[in-house]
Amino acid sequence: MLSGFDKYECSRNIDLHHFISRGKLMSADAARKYCEVTHPEVFMVPVCNLHNAGTKIADSRKARKYILLRLIDTFGADYLKEVIDGVPWKVPSAHFDLTYEGIMAG
Repeated sequence: MLSGFDKYECSRNIDLHHFISRGKLMSADAARKYCEVTHPEVFMVPVCNLHNAGTKIADSRKARKYILLRLIDTFGADYLKEVIDGVPWKVPSAHFDLTYEGIMAG
């Protein structure tokens, strides 16, 4: 998913990367279930191990936006906006950076 994003060549090993970090989902059971079970096609993104675990580049704001742009090619902007903005956060205003608009601004 991040091939061509930066100077690093992708490794052959592929991980499922949490598009929204697991740390943010740990204390939000409904949000975690929504991301991991209801919409894994959006929130569980295949990323090479180097970008995911090796360098943690996949966790950056720029990488999140790059991944979103790639997902738009597959699913379309309207669908992604609906799904991303549908995450049932306990306090939605605290997660603007994880809304569709917030990610695109990043």
